[in-house]
Amino acid sequence: MLSPVRHIKRCCWVTWVVFVLVSLALTLIVVPGDLVTRYQSTDGIDRSGWSEQLEEAIKRKYSADKLPSNARLRVDQYQHGWPLSCMTRGIGRVVRLTRVTGPARWKDNFTRGHPRSQPHLSLQLPNDGDSFTPVSVRNSNSIKLVPTDRENTPLWWSDYNRWPLAIDHTEWRFGRLLLNLAVMLAILLIASAAVELWTRRRGGAMRFRLVDLMMAFVVCSVVFAWYRSHADLRRTEQKIEATGSPFLFRSSSFRDAWELREKGESNFNCYRREYFGPDWLRRLLGNREFLRFSKHMIGVQLIPNDSWQANLRALAGLDYLEFVSLPMGVNQELISQLERLPRLKEIQVSINTRKRQESIADQAGLSAKRWMGAADLDMLRSLSIERLSLCGEELLMEDIEKIVTMPTLTRLELVEASVSSSELKRLRDSHPQVEIVSAWGEQFWSTAMPGTHFSYSESPPNRVEWQIERIKHRRTADVGDH
Repeated sequence: MLSPVRHIKRCCWVTWVVFVLVSLALTLIVVPGDLVTRYQSTDGIDRSGWSEQLEEAIKRKYSADKLPSNARLRVDQYQHGWPLSCMTRGIGRVVRLTRVTGPARWKDNFTRGHPRSQPHLSLQLPNDGDSFTPVSVRNSNSIKLVPTDRENTPLWWSDYNRWPLAIDHTEWRFGRLLLNLAVMLAILLIASAAVELWTRRRGGAMRFRLVDLMMAFVVCSVVFAWYRSHADLRRTEQKIEATGSPFLFRSSSFRDAWELREKGESNFNCYRREYFGPDWLRRLLGNREFLRFSKHMIGVQLIPNDSWQANLRALAGLDYLEFVSLPMGVNQELISQLERLPRLKEIQVSINTRKRQESIADQAGLSAKRWMGAADLDMLRSLSIERLSLCGEELLMEDIEKIVTMPTLTRLELVEASVSSSELKRLRDSHPQVEIVSAWGEQFWSTAMPGTHFSYSESPPNRVEWQIERIKHRRTADVGDH
């Protein structure tokens, strides 16, 4: 009987080629890390993977509390491992701030630590609609974004800092590490053994049978079907992209979106896309932009305008849509389309007065009938959403009570609602299963950064009782008129 070593020595040269190629591919997939960007999702929870403990350890190493006033500590974190993240690595660098002209205002000058690195390899790809170049304008605090014809697409595994060579502190998850090693070893052994078995049964590396061609055809058909399903969805999404902008920022609070609307800066269609292809393929190629056909819309903002009807027809085909912002309101036709979205989890809706809503509908050439007002919130009960944000002083407690009992609702955010502190407390006590967040804004003018800004309070303003009575009186008058 041959020993395992002699079995290995007798392997075909094709097996060794496959072994080397699979090893290189697994190295590119597993070893380089993904940069962790700290953010909070719309429900206020940080899901970015950022480690506060790691950040504190790096601060202690660089004595961040003893740095001079013009110096700052920048911390970068990377997550390593596949199929599960098994290590978070942190590196720091101390920079000196230098004043510059333009919207940036400050520039970082590296002094010590681990300098920021750039990818050594990149490719120029046609612009996919979300690549812009900043251009300075007359106002030093503003910039203008101009679409580019082509965009620079880096191969991230060619970036030095992505590899675990520079380390200040690490956090390991050893259970995941063992699982990852087992998966890598299994892939390597199965691929090599399958090729060796195939070559021996065929009597050589260049001999094929009809069944081999049939299997190759099946594999190619599956890959093409996967590509075609994503490409068809992208064509549907492009109908909305043609009338919008790729700047839909989902912040941790609806009041930020309300503030933009009050400033007149959100009165346009916009969208946000994310990658839904295989994670291993993204890592292997070095950038998800090489698989841009698998980037799909997860959020849209729709404004009643000339493209409203076309967007409604395309909306039901957006299989990955999770978030919809409606800063000008919603009608029954749109709600019917939203009911067909399988992944929809969150809606942000502004509630206007009846006259304001009729004006918006008339300007867009739409019928104002069945446009949702504050008293019609039960129209949303047909949606299986988890998070709902409502904005507008037309909202009374009797309206909110119609929607807070939605069975799937976990978070309700109210901005500028006409409810008193006692009503709000009673609502929270009656529905502990729903996180209820409220905010009221007050405008002020800033001389430091010229423009209108807002300060917020979690308590209603003093005039809220008078406002509630005024709205109730107007509703009674409207009912009498009709």
